[in-house]
Amino acid sequence: MIVPQYEINSWPFREGTVPAKLNGQCGFIDRTGNFIALPECEEVDRFHQGLAKIKQDGKWGFINSTGMYVAFPQFEDVDYFSEGLAKVKQGGKWGFIDQSGNIAVGFSYDNVGFFKEGLAPVEKNGKWGFIDKSGRVVISLDYESAECFRDGLAQVKKEGFYGFVDHNGKIAVPLRFFRLSWFSEDLAVAATPEGLGYINKSGLMVIAPGF
Repeated sequence: MIVPQYEINSWPFREGTVPAKLNGQCGFIDRTGNFIALPECEEVDRFHQGLAKIKQDGKWGFINSTGMYVAFPQFEDVDYFSEGLAKVKQGGKWGFIDQSGNIAVGFSYDNVGFFKEGLAPVEKNGKWGFIDKSGRVVISLDYESAECFRDGLAQVKKEGFYGFVDHNGKIAVPLRFFRLSWFSEDLAVAATPEGLGYINKSGLMVIAPGF
């Protein structure tokens, strides 16, 4: 039994631990209730893919499951690793590091998303596109917004209308909808002037608007 003595944010366990504080000290508790202290830590998040975000002196970094730093706290902001890379912010710009703490994509973007299916959405000067893990732009920054890839497609917005592109940047679903959901069982909800309907992955309306 874990005796109530810790400050916990009501998070569920992940990868065998959960962040907690004991007498003001930041750290983790394991499934038996043992407290693992992290000296000089201000804030720590749950483990994800073997690594956890940690804040020290107002900067963020990452530790592994033994409490060792893989990226010393030096970043203004960070987020979880996805497909081996994590988005990190430095000097007001976003880039990516690998799981050894090395810079994989330089700090040149105003905003970025997660890597999914080998590509990540990135934004510069109000325009979005996609890069690969080497930092190469593979889909030009031509869009007003862009979401992460899922099942081979990514939702994008241009001139106020939404559609989907494939990994090569080819338009898979024309950008002519007011709003779109993600595909589920090969269909997506599409908002049109006539109302809501369902489209397939070619952009064809298979259930006509009317609800």
